[in-house]
Amino acid sequence: MLERQLGGLYSGALKSVRYDVVFDSAGSIDIGSPVPLGALVHETTIGVTTAFDGITESTLTVGDVGNLNRFCGNGEVNLAETGIYTIDNHYRYGSVSQILGTYVQDGATVGAASVVVLYSII
Repeated sequence: MLERQLGGLYSGALKSVRYDVVFDSAGSIDIGSPVPLGALVHETTIGVTTAFDGITESTLTVGDVGNLNRFCGNGEVNLAETGIYTIDNHYRYGSVSQILGTYVQDGATVGAASVVVLYSII
């Protein structure tokens, strides 16, 4: 089933990197260990388990040095609502790269979410 969902690209080397965001962890974040040369990023899943209560809207982006919102841009996740947000990516890396995120707290006093980036090595 998973192989079919990923377009037959699963080769036994399916991996993920994860980072847990809490309301007071604003700033730049490294999400897991670096992904290797040739890694194919399939999707990014963000699970908001506790809604963020910022004065306006707290935001989260996920990407890398080349594009800080390559995998999740502003507005793709509503941190003020609990839920699971999945974004299809299908991006292949030509070099080793660190997945990065940026979280803007915007006055939040509560909130929790997890970021999981699913990739394979083909």
